[in-house]
Parts: sequence; structure tokens; C-alpha cells
Amino acid sequence: MADDLTLGELGRRLEAGLSDIKDDVHQLGLRLDGKVSADVLRLEQAAQDERHKALADQVIEMRKARELDAKTLRDTRRWLVGVVVVPILAVILPLLLTRGKL
Repeated sequence: MADDLTLGELGRRLEAGLSDIKDDVHQLGLRLDGKVSADVLRLEQAAQDERHKALADQVIEMRKARELDAKTLRDTRRWLVGVVVVPILAVILPLLLTRGKL
């Protein structure tokens, strides 16, 4: 009978156990509040995928614009050589050649 618990001791132990369980449930509730549901996660990932696609489209557009600018610059240089430099050389070169013969 020395190992038998009194009603008061049994009540205190039961109350301590219930208090521990309440604390554990409260901690679980706090942890669950911090979690994201699968639907919300799926929606966030879909929005992130859309943002990535939009950025990829912008990069593609920028590359096309850069290629167009490079082509325009190349065409401008060709025009400059064809329209300005060649005629100037066509005028100056015969003058230089004729002055050299005199």
C-alpha cells in the first residue's frame, strides 16, 4: 500500500499531464498556423511561373531589339561607306594620281 497514490496526488498528476497535453496542442497549433496549405502553395507557384515566363519573354524581346539595332548599325555603316567614303575617294584619288605624274 506504500505505492498506492492518494486521490490528491492522482489529481495533481492528472492535472500536470493534461497541462502538458494542452501545451503540446497549443505548440502544434502555432506550427500549423505557420504552414501554407497546398492550394495556396500551388497558386503561389503558378504566379511565380507566370512571372518567370513574363521575364523570359522580356529577355527574348530585348534580344530581338538588340539584334535589330545591330543590323541597323551595320546597314548604316555600309551606307556611310557606299555613299560618302567611296565618292570622296573617287574624286580625291584621281587628283592625287594626276598630281603625282606632273
